[in-house]
Amino acid sequence: MHLINRGKLLQLTILIVMLVAPTGTFFLPPMRDESSGIIAPDSVNVSPVSKIVTAYTTHAPISITKNSDFSSQGFPGSGTKADPYMIEDLNITTTGTCISIIGTTVYFEIKNCLLTGGTSGHGVYLRGLTNGNVSGCDISNKQYGIYLTTYTTDTTVVNNTIYTSLYSGVIINDADHNTVRANNILSNAWYGVWLYNSINNSVLDNDLTTNVRNGVSIDTTSVNNTVMNNNITSNGYAGVYVSGSQNNQIINNKIASNTREGVCICHSSSNISVIGNSIVSNHREGIEVDSSHNNSIIDNSIRSNTMAGIHFTSSASDNSVAGNNITSNSDQGVNFDLSSSNNEVDNNNISLNVDQGILTDDSISNINITNNDISFNQKSGFYMQGDNSTIVNNTITSNTYYGLYFYSSTMDNLVYLNVLAGNQWSNGTDDGTGNSWNTTGVGNYWGVYSGYGDYSVPGAAGATDYHPMLWPPDTTPPTIDHPVDVQYEVTTTGHSITWTPSDSYPSSYEVYRDGSVVESGAWSGNSITVNVDGLSVGVYNHTIAVYDTSGNWNSDLVYVTVVDTVSPTIDSPSDVDYEMGTTGHTIVWSPSDSSPSKYEVYRNDTLIESGTWDGGNITVNIDGLGLGTYNYTIMVNDTSGNWNTDTVYVT
Repeated sequence: MHLINRGKLLQLTILIVMLVAPTGTFFLPPMRDESSGIIAPDSVNVSPVSKIVTAYTTHAPISITKNSDFSSQGFPGSGTKADPYMIEDLNITTTGTCISIIGTTVYFEIKNCLLTGGTSGHGVYLRGLTNGNVSGCDISNKQYGIYLTTYTTDTTVVNNTIYTSLYSGVIINDADHNTVRANNILSNAWYGVWLYNSINNSVLDNDLTTNVRNGVSIDTTSVNNTVMNNNITSNGYAGVYVSGSQNNQIINNKIASNTREGVCICHSSSNISVIGNSIVSNHREGIEVDSSHNNSIIDNSIRSNTMAGIHFTSSASDNSVAGNNITSNSDQGVNFDLSSSNNEVDNNNISLNVDQGILTDDSISNINITNNDISFNQKSGFYMQGDNSTIVNNTITSNTYYGLYFYSSTMDNLVYLNVLAGNQWSNGTDDGTGNSWNTTGVGNYWGVYSGYGDYSVPGAAGATDYHPMLWPPDTTPPTIDHPVDVQYEVTTTGHSITWTPSDSYPSSYEVYRDGSVVESGAWSGNSITVNVDGLSVGVYNHTIAVYDTSGNWNSDLVYVTVVDTVSPTIDSPSDVDYEMGTTGHTIVWSPSDSSPSKYEVYRNDTLIESGTWDGGNITVNIDGLGLGTYNYTIMVNDTSGNWNTDTVYVT
């Protein structure tokens, strides 16, 4: 029975100060101390919290062990989804457990209750049940604020305030498919929310602050859980701590000002996705990956953390870091050590960190560093001590020490297509062994480079970039003049085209005649002369393309016209007299031309013979004539239409 009508508000300020030793009535999962392993629970003092509460009815502790207990104990409702049993507006103050529900299958709701009174029991204890809802409650000073265990499923914990628990605000232990949403969970002596050996649970939209240890712990083979859209700040250990668990998602949370890591993935955890979080101003690493593999760190803002932005350690392998903004951390942006291998860092902004942008120790191997902007770090952009790694297409600029430094222990790393410019000590230095600064045909862009020839990489290794490129890229094409078009008489010699192109970083040239390359070679900046003798009559386009070391180019087109303006030469054989009726009489002409074409023979102005002329003699038979005198005239033509004639009289 209510003390006052529901809806009438009675505001009371209650100061709760509870210092009660735990009695341990229920099973407690072993507590994992993140630095030293498994230990017994700590005895801690917690600060009191002031709360404004509304219209509670004092009630004894509640214990329900079967469906019928709800109605037999007087709680309204029918246990359906539309009409759940209601336990609401109660003040249950006890040193034991306030509400215990075990083994039910009906729908029920615990709503707007004040649950407090000592740390030997829990606020709400739910075991082996389905279809529960705990909402709007004020729960303080219990062992666990809300305890979901032993196959409890499809239960929601929403919009509660849970604080000053001896252990955790909410624990989900060996329970699956539950949701913890929009709660204020603060100042609990262990964790805000603890997922222990549980599957497919969701922790959404909560405020998880000032808990003495972790904001959220995902522990001991917890699988496929989601922590999303929470405010996880100012907790005494990590914001989110994952241990020995797989396939969990940490998405779009604010994880800030925690005393240790923002996110810690450790103890052989795998396939953890950390996506889209703001991980800011934590007092150790933004993210630590320890002894774990196949994890993805994507599109997070990781900044102003007291140690490294991301730290891989203790054989962390096969992890991916992509699309993150890793800036202004007080140590490295990304740190690999203790045999971390086969990790990928792609498309991140790693800048303005107080130490190195990326640091690796000499035990690491096979990392791929690609497409990152590694700039304005207060030491080196990338300080490398490991082996067999690939560093491709990064922009490494404006760092205070080295851009990219290979320590003496490094071996067999491959570096190409990186921009190495504006770093104060050196853009790149190699003191290692067998490192390659280019692949086939492709090297790196260098800020200090003459623009021509190989680039000698500073350092004891004596390394060379055999295909260096200039940075910033030279975007100005070569200039080139336009010689006058050429025309010459066929068969004459001494004809050429001379171009005089110019560029600060000349490289090569090619000359095309009617689209086919006829000449090419290195260009050192001098004039280029091309011989055009020996062409037959016709018009030819000669195009030159000149290139600089940055691939810029320019071209010019000159037409070469070969003409034939000279008429064929022709001899003048003697006139011929012969006796009528005799035979064996001919006229033999011996004309000449470089481009012969055809001939025609006329007798007394009538065409009697014609044909192709190949440049040889032309013989005409004149037998069989009657008495008289005849004129034989030959005309020879060349391919340009030039012609000549000769006339022989036959009597």
